[in-house]
Amino acid sequence: MSLIPDDLLTQILLRLPVKSLIRFKCVSKSWLSLISDPNFARRHYELGAACTNRVLVIAPEALDAFSIDSDAPLHDDSAVVAMKMNFLHRELEPCFDPVQIMGSCRGFLLLKRKVPVENLCLWNPSSGVHKALPPFSSSDFYGFGYDP
Repeated sequence: MSLIPDDLLTQILLRLPVKSLIRFKCVSKSWLSLISDPNFARRHYELGAACTNRVLVIAPEALDAFSIDSDAPLHDDSAVVAMKMNFLHRELEPCFDPVQIMGSCRGFLLLKRKVPVENLCLWNPSSGVHKALPPFSSSDFYGFGYDP
């Protein structure tokens, strides 16, 4: 690996999907350091946002999501990636309770469900990582943002 110049390696890694980068953190200490660097994360996000034409479609009742490459030919099945949102526990409730998208920022989504109890969750569709948020007091105003 030492035959590849560092700047070329960085340019290659910047073009990989998030899930691959997460796996590649264990290749070496230098890769872990590079991929974990906030500057690398910023550059990766900016490059991906500039050259990606993907659409996220959520089927709120089924707790399914689909990432669709809008530049791919219609007959290309690899253009669609299915994702399950099983982390939003769906109890056997008698009423229709879709997932609501309360906001988004830099690829993260703030999701809300009310049944069986109101719960909020931050979700990164690129990596599949999610985090349940503690219940808020009596407020119907939700949102989040990014502060470097």
